[in-house]
Amino acid sequence: MMRPFRRAVALKAELGEATVPAMIDLSDDPALAGYQAAAVGPIGPLDQQRVLATDGAVDRLRLLATLFDEEGDVLAARLAG
Repeated sequence: MMRPFRRAVALKAELGEATVPAMIDLSDDPALAGYQAAAVGPIGPLDQQRVLATDGAVDRLRLLATLFDEEGDVLAARLAG
């Protein structure tokens, strides 16, 4: 989850959009890190709610990785365009 998170955050910064630092420290506890990433990462409120409604840390982290991958792809396309 961290690699797609950092990629999406870095791409957002490269576009000049407000975001957290790409090297932000998140908790070593995967469950807590998932909530932190959902709170500060480049996803919208509906996706944040999906993360919160997902049962289990592993499933939340998997969903976050997917969401950040998708957002990273969108941001990369905007940079290329």
